[in-house]
Amino acid sequence: MLIIYGSRVCGKKNVNHVRTICKNCGTAGVFESYEGRNWFTLYFLPIIPCETRYIRHQCPSCDQCFNFTPKRWHKLQRDQVEPRLAAYRSEPENAEAAEAVLQALIDTADHERFTEIAVLIEQHLSSNGRMLGLLAQAYSAFMMDEEAEAAFTAVLAQGEDSDVRHALIRHLLLAGKIEQATPELEKLEQAQGGKPSSLRMLLIEAYQSLGMHQEALGEIQAFQGWADPDQLKVLARMEKISTRGAKSGKPVRRKGPAMVHASTGEPIRKPRSALQPILAAAVVVLMAGMYVFLSTTAKVENAFLVNGLAEPYSVLVNGQPMRIPNNRALPITLPMGRSTIAPAPGSIEFEPIVVEPKCAFLARPLFRGTVVVNPDGAAVLVHALVYYAPKPATPPIGREWLEPSRIVYQFDEMDYPFAREPDEIQMPVDKKVVSKQSLALLKDVSIPQIVAMLDEPNNHAKAAAYLRQVLDRQPRLHEHLLPDLGLLIGPVEFRSFLASKLDVRPTLVEWHRSWQDMTLRLEPQRDLVAEYRKFAAADPADKGLKYLLARIEDDPARAKQLCQEAIAQPDPCPYGYLWLSFEATRNESFPEALRLAQSAVALAPQSQTFLVAQRKARLACRDYPALLAEAEQLLQDDPADFEAVITKIQCLIRLGAINRAKEVRDKWLATMREEAPEASKQFHDLFRSMITAAAAAAVDDDTTYMAAQRKINPESLTLATLDGASTSIEKLIEQTNTSDEPLSPEEHATIYVVAGARGLDTLAASELRTLVEMLRQGPVEDRVLAAWLSGQTPPSPKEAMFYSGTISDIRLVYAAIATRHPQVRDEYLRMARAMDFESDYVHMVLRPVLAKVNTVADESVE
Repeated sequence: MLIIYGSRVCGKKNVNHVRTICKNCGTAGVFESYEGRNWFTLYFLPIIPCETRYIRHQCPSCDQCFNFTPKRWHKLQRDQVEPRLAAYRSEPENAEAAEAVLQALIDTADHERFTEIAVLIEQHLSSNGRMLGLLAQAYSAFMMDEEAEAAFTAVLAQGEDSDVRHALIRHLLLAGKIEQATPELEKLEQAQGGKPSSLRMLLIEAYQSLGMHQEALGEIQAFQGWADPDQLKVLARMEKISTRGAKSGKPVRRKGPAMVHASTGEPIRKPRSALQPILAAAVVVLMAGMYVFLSTTAKVENAFLVNGLAEPYSVLVNGQPMRIPNNRALPITLPMGRSTIAPAPGSIEFEPIVVEPKCAFLARPLFRGTVVVNPDGAAVLVHALVYYAPKPATPPIGREWLEPSRIVYQFDEMDYPFAREPDEIQMPVDKKVVSKQSLALLKDVSIPQIVAMLDEPNNHAKAAAYLRQVLDRQPRLHEHLLPDLGLLIGPVEFRSFLASKLDVRPTLVEWHRSWQDMTLRLEPQRDLVAEYRKFAAADPADKGLKYLLARIEDDPARAKQLCQEAIAQPDPCPYGYLWLSFEATRNESFPEALRLAQSAVALAPQSQTFLVAQRKARLACRDYPALLAEAEQLLQDDPADFEAVITKIQCLIRLGAINRAKEVRDKWLATMREEAPEASKQFHDLFRSMITAAAAAAVDDDTTYMAAQRKINPESLTLATLDGASTSIEKLIEQTNTSDEPLSPEEHATIYVVAGARGLDTLAASELRTLVEMLRQGPVEDRVLAAWLSGQTPPSPKEAMFYSGTISDIRLVYAAIATRHPQVRDEYLRMARAMDFESDYVHMVLRPVLAKVNTVADESVE
C-alpha cells in the first residue's frame, strides 16, 4: 500500500515581499518572506505541528526559498544583521558599512528597518553616486517604486552610468512599466554600439505577462540573431508560449503574493472543514500499525558482498555462512535494521562489520538504495555515469571513478548494480538526455596499476588507504608491495604500520626488513641488535628471526653463522641463502654466489628480490646463455617487458651477436608502437634511446652511450660525470641544490670518485665533505663508512666487504675508499673491478677510474 507523507509550512505571518529574479529557475517576480509553522503531513493533511520556520524569498514559480530554523535565523540576525546595523548607525557617512547593511536587509527581507536606514543614506550619502545607485536598487527590491525611480534619476543626472541605467531598466520591466523602460533600453543599446542587450529577454517576459504576445514575438524575432546558444533555447520556449498566447489572447501570469485582507492585512485562508481533524486522526490510527509492520520487516533488495582478494573466502551474515567468490559480487538480502558480518572459522580475519542502512525509520518501506559490503577492504568498485539521448542526437560523454578502501558502501541511486548497462533504453517522451548509474568490480588490473590509477592526480591518501587494506588482509601474499606504500606515506607512519605485524609468526621477513631499515633511519642510536637477540631467543626455531638478526649483526663471523643456521633443514629461510650469496659475491666466489641465489629462488620462485640476486650472480659468472634464456622466457610471458628486452640485448652483444641484438631491439620497438599507437613520437624515441644506452654500455661505447643519454636527459648525472669537466658537474650540483630532489649519497660518492680520478681536487674535497655529512645522518653502517672516509686509517678489505648501508652499489664504496686512501688504492680498485659485472651507468662512470680493459667487440648497435 502506498503511504504518502512529508512536511510543509502552514500559516503565514509577518509577510514581506521582495521583487527580484529567482536564481534557481530564472523567473522574475515578487517573492514572499514570512514566518510559518512546519507540519508533518500524511496524505497531504497536516497532522503534527513542528517548529517555526522562517521562509525567505520564496519563488512564486518553483517554490525555492531560504528555509531557516529559529536557531539559524536568530544566529543570522545576531552575527550578520545586528552588527552591520550598529556599524552603519555609528558611521552614517561610511559607504562600505551602508552597502553591507543594505545587502543584509534585502537578504532578510526586513522592510521596516530598511525604511529607517534608507533615510540615513539619503541624508549622509546623497552625493555618492555609487551608493545612491545601490539604494535605488534596494528601493526597487522592496517595491518602493517612486523612491527607486527618483533615486535612479538622481544618479543618472550626475553623469551617464551604464550599470545604473541597466538597473533602472530592470526595475521598470519588473514593475511592468514597459513604456517607460523602452526608451531607456534604447539609450543603453546605443551606448553599447547598437548591440541588443540581454535585458530584451526580460522585456519579452514583460510583454507576455501583459498579454502583448505579438510584441513579444517581434522582440523574439529581432533578438534571435544576437542570442548565444543558451539564450536561443530560452527564446524557443518563449516563442511557443507567445504563439499559443496570440491565438487565445491570454496573458502569461506569474504567481503573485498571497491574497491579504484589505483592512487587516491578514492572509485570506480557505475555510477548513470540521471533519478534517477527525479524518486525519482516523487515517493515522488506521495506518500506524501497518506502517510499523512494513518498517520493521523491510528488506534491502540490492545488497551485495564483494571480494577483492585473489582467493574466495567465507563469512557469517547474521550467523549464516556464505562464501564469496574471488573478484565477484555475491547478491544477498539484508534487513533494514542492524546486521552483522563476521569472519567464518578458518577464513580471513577481520573485525566484525555492523551494517545498518542509512535511512529514516519512516522511509524504510520506500528504500531503493544499494548496499555493498567488502569484508576484506581490498575490492575496488567502478562507479560509472552513463548518458542516453534519442537518436540521432549524441549523448554527452559519460564518466567513471573508482571507489576503493571502504568496508561498507551505500548508494542512494544505482540503476545497474554489478550488471552491464544496456546500449539502448526506452527514452521518456519529455527527456532529451537521461543519465544512469552502474557499479562494477575492477578486474584484470594488477595492484600496482590500481595504486597508480588511484594516485592520479597525486592522490596519495586514496592510494595509500587502498594499499594498506591489501597489505593488512594478505600480508604474506603482497609483502613485495611494502616499498610502494613507503613512497605514499611518511616514514614515521610507515614504520608504525610495519610494527603492526612484527609479532606475526611465522615471521614476516619483508615487514621486519623494512621496519629495521626505517628504524635505523629514524633512530640511528637504537640498539636493534639487542632487540632481535631477544626475539631470536624467545623463538629459537624461527629461521626468519635468525636471518633478521644476521643482517644487522655487527660481527661478520657471527652473522655468517646465524645465516647458516637459518638455511638448515627443515624449512630453511630463503633470505639466509640471499645473505650468504651476497657474502660470496663480495668474496668474488661467484659460482658459490650463484648456487646460493638459485637455492633461494627454488624456495620462493616468485620473489623479485631473489630473482634479482640470481641475475646478478649469473652476470658475475658471465653466464650469458642462461640470462638470455631467462629473458626470452620473460618476453614470451610479456612481450612488452622492458627490463627483459634490455637483458636480452646486452647478453646478445656480449655473446657477439650484434645483428641479432639489433633485430630484437627493432622488434620490441615495433611491438610497443602496436600496443600504444596513440603514444607520442617522443615516447617511442625515449625507449629507443634507453635501449641504445644499455647496448652501448655493454660494449663500452662512450660516444653512443653519451649521445643516447643526451636524448634521455640532457642534464643527467651520467653525462656530467662522464664529461668530467668541473663546470658541468658544478652546474649539475647547483641545479639539484635548488630542486625538490637533491643528490643522494650514492650520487655524491660518484662525483667524488670521478673528481678525484680527474684531478679536480677542489670539487673532490667539497663532495667528500658533503658525502661524509650525509652519511653521518644515516644508520650505523653509513656512520661507519663516514668514519672510514673522514679518518686517516683505511678499513681492512674484510671490514669494507660487509658494508650494507645507503650506498647500495659496492663498487662505489670500494672506489670511494680507494680515492680517499691512496695507500690501498690498487687493492680496492681491484676489488671494485671484480664486482664490476653489470652494464649500467655506474659501470660507465667508473670504467675510466678502474681502467677496465674492454674484451667485447666495440661495434655500435645504433
